[in-house]
Amino acid sequence: MSTNGAGGFYSIVTSLAFLFFLNKKTYTNLFLVIFNSFFLYATYSRGSILGLVLGLMALLFIKTRRRYLLYCMFIGLSAIQIYILAYTFPAYKKYIMNSPKANIYQNYNDFAIKEFGARSTKLNNVYIRMYETWPRGLDSFLESPLVGTGFGSVNDVPFHFKQVIPGIITTNEQKNKVFNDSHAHHSFLHLLGEQGLLGVGLFLIFWFSVYNFLLKNNQHAVTRDFLLVSFFNLTIMSFTEHRLTTPSNALPFVIILGLYHVYVNYLKKQDMADKVYTRGMV
Repeated sequence: MSTNGAGGFYSIVTSLAFLFFLNKKTYTNLFLVIFNSFFLYATYSRGSILGLVLGLMALLFIKTRRRYLLYCMFIGLSAIQIYILAYTFPAYKKYIMNSPKANIYQNYNDFAIKEFGARSTKLNNVYIRMYETWPRGLDSFLESPLVGTGFGSVNDVPFHFKQVIPGIITTNEQKNKVFNDSHAHHSFLHLLGEQGLLGVGLFLIFWFSVYNFLLKNNQHAVTRDFLLVSFFNLTIMSFTEHRLTTPSNALPFVIILGLYHVYVNYLKKQDMADKVYTRGMV
C-alpha cells in the first residue's frame, strides 16, 4: 500500500513540475519533470501513472473546448468497472463472502489459487480488487442503497447484515471492528457502501463545486491548471484506490486549493475596492 501512497504523491508533484516546465522551459524545470517522473515510475503504481496521464489529457480537453471528451472518459472508466463487477461479484458472493469459512481473506486466497494458480504480487493486487475489495463495497451498497451500512462498516468482515428497513436501510452488525487499510480500494464504491446514494450525492455536490470554482477563476494560470490536473488525477486514481482520503495524495491538492481560494478572494476584494474608489473620484 505504501507504494500506491508514494505513487499518488509523485503523480501530483510530477503534474506540478510538468506545468512549470510548460510555463517556463528551463533546464531546471526539465530536470524536475524527469526526476519526479523517475520516482513515479519506480513506485510502479499503475493507478497513479494512469491518473497523471488522464489528468493531463483532461486539462487539454478543457483548454481545447472539448469537454464532452471528459464525459466520455469517465463514462468509459465506469463502464469498464461495471462490466468487471458484473463478472466478479457472483464469484465473490459464492466463494469468498458466503463461504463456510469465516476468514474472507483466506477464502480469497483459496479461490485465487484454485482459479488462477501462482500469481505475482502485482497481478494478485489486481485480482484482490476485482474479486474481493470492489465487490465488498458493492455488496454493502446493494444491501443498503440509500444511506449505506455505516461508517467503517466495509472493513468489518465477515458482514452480518441487519435490516432496519427491508431493501432500503441495512446495518453491518459485525461485533469485531476492524481498523486497517482493507478498504474497498475504490473511493466511490467505498462511499457507496458506507454512506449510500445520499453520502455519494453530497460528496459529488461538493466535488462539482470545486470543479466549477476552478473553471470560473483563472487568476494564476499555472496554479489553476495544476489544481485542475490534480482534481482529475485524484478522481481517476479513486477508481483504483481510496485516494480521496489518502493524505499523501489529497493533502497537496487541498493545501494549494485553500491558498488559491484565499488568493482569488483577495483579488476580487481588491478589484471591488478599486471600483468603489474610482466611482468616488468621479
